[in-house]
Amino acid sequence: MKSYAELDRLDIGVACGLKSEKYFEFFAQTALALASRPEILRFIVAVNNGADRKAFEALSSRIAVKIVEPVLLPVSEDTTRASAGKLGLVRSYMHGVVLNALATSFRSEFAVIADCDIAIVRKDWDEAMHAKLNNDV
Repeated sequence: MKSYAELDRLDIGVACGLKSEKYFEFFAQTALALASRPEILRFIVAVNNGADRKAFEALSSRIAVKIVEPVLLPVSEDTTRASAGKLGLVRSYMHGVVLNALATSFRSEFAVIADCDIAIVRKDWDEAMHAKLNNDV
């Protein structure tokens, strides 16, 4: 694995649903403010269940955000029986679909998957995470 200084990109995948835009914005702001190398952070947002795509597009003028659309696969009636969100799919199915969309969008040597409603509180969190993956901590 490359040293952290050698990396040219760190992808951060975030699953975002209904009314998650402000939470994501706060998360991204804290991640950028406390990263040792904010210039390499790239946020990949998978939107589902009524997330406001236009709000995420508006953020892209200030934050490096790529929006990916989850691909819904045909599912059995058992999967769609419970109603959750506009698509009428159970939440666990949609969560899996979103994670698949994120995983296939990563282009960095290693990536982060995060919920949209978190905040980064550690300075140089990105470098510390890379060191942990290398067992350098």
